[in-house]
This record gives sequence, structure tokens and C-alpha cells, in this order.
Amino acid sequence: MLEFNRHRTVAIGMLNPTIGHFVATTTNYTDDTPLSQMNKFWVAQVVDVDPSTSEVQVKWYSTGSIDNLSNTAGGRSNRARYRLWTGANRIEWIPMSRVLVQFDKLTEKSRLITNEHLRKIRSKIQGETDSQRPMAPPAKRRRIKQSIAVMYAPDIP
Repeated sequence: MLEFNRHRTVAIGMLNPTIGHFVATTTNYTDDTPLSQMNKFWVAQVVDVDPSTSEVQVKWYSTGSIDNLSNTAGGRSNRARYRLWTGANRIEWIPMSRVLVQFDKLTEKSRLITNEHLRKIRSKIQGETDSQRPMAPPAKRRRIKQSIAVMYAPDIP
């Protein structure tokens, strides 16, 4: 089903790719690309969506930063800044299965991905690569908050 608002949205799987929004995708490097030159993920803007084939047409963006997953690489000035890809295949159709996370936009001034979205991307990438790893226990701070809430909760018969 298509919805026409400010952007067209089509539900495919768990994500609803929205035309005009950005997506982080898995990479698709050639075999001759050295590991030292590979990004952890790629960034693109959604151009069109084809629900019949579960594909998304994207406009690729690039960055000069190899470690584009880091949000603490020497502060804000060293984080990955994105610009339109000007090389070959700058607009192409990709399978929806390559999309990791969708977000509204890059930051206005610096063309960065927000820390919130970087955390989501990192979580998604680690979830895919570490799916066999047992889950870590919840953070200590959360357990403390829960125990405080229990201490002050009124007794209910």
C-alpha cells in the first residue's frame, strides 16, 4: 500500500523506506578492495521503492573516513562527513535486505550522522556479525533504577 504525504512510504519487511530519507546499508566491495580501505557501512538517500521486487533505488553518498562507525574519532571534527558520490553507479537499485537503518537526514551544517543513529547502526551491524554471542546483562545503572522503583512503589494488596 502506498501513502502519499510529504514523502512516499512503502512497507517492506520491518522497515518502511521513505523517499528522501537516508539509509545505512551493508557494503558490497569488490574482492580486490583491501580490508584497510573498507567502511563498516555505506550511506545512501532513498530515491524510489519497488515493493513488488523488495528493492530500493538509492543515491549513494561517500566519506573520506575509513572508520565511519566511530562517533568518538577525535571529536566531532574527525567524524565521517558525507557528500554525494560522483563516481560510477551513483544511483542504483539494491535489495531491501541490505538496508540496516533508516534516518531522516544528515546534520545540516556538517553532513554527519547523529550519534543516536550511529548507535542504531552499530547495534544492527554487531547484531548481524555477533549473532552467536550471548547477550550481555543489562547495564548496572538500569538495575539500580529498577530496584529504587521497587523500593518506593506503594504496597498493593
